[in-house]
Parts: sequence; C-alpha cells; structure tokens
Amino acid sequence: MDTPELDKMVAVKEQSQAIGEFMEWLTEEKKMLFFRCNETNQTPERCRDSIESLLGEYFKIDLVRAEAEKLALLSQAREFHSKFKKDD
Repeated sequence: MDTPELDKMVAVKEQSQAIGEFMEWLTEEKKMLFFRCNETNQTPERCRDSIESLLGEYFKIDLVRAEAEKLALLSQAREFHSKFKKDD
C-alpha cells in the first residue's frame, strides 16, 4: 500500500520529535513565541495552531491524508487478520 504522507513522517521523525519537544517546553514555560499576521489588518497575533499542525506545515505533511493512510492500513490489517483467523 502506498503511504506517501506516513513515509514523510517516518523520514523526519527524529527531527520532528526534537522540535516538538522544544515547542512543548516553550508552551509549558509560558514562553510561546509563535505568531502569525492577522490577514485582515496585518498585525501580529498569537498562533493558536497545535504543535502537530505546525510541524505538519513545516515538514509539508498533509495530516488529513496521513490519518487516512493510517486508517487504510488499519483496515487492511483487520481484513488480513480476519482472513487469517477464518483459516484456523
């Protein structure tokens, strides 16, 4: 089964983990540094995106597709398991 988004996630796992842990630390220490410009008036405002979504954006990973790939793999595994169990 083709899983391009999950493959990207595996390829950047170590780097993503380190960045994510740092971002969590910033949040826990109330040192959130993430801002975006408001599209209407171009003033900076606090970014309320999740760490996971920010990492997905940074690494160019479509998290919706990645979740669909996970569900497809799970479905495939369940189907295989049910066939295997019937053969017993």
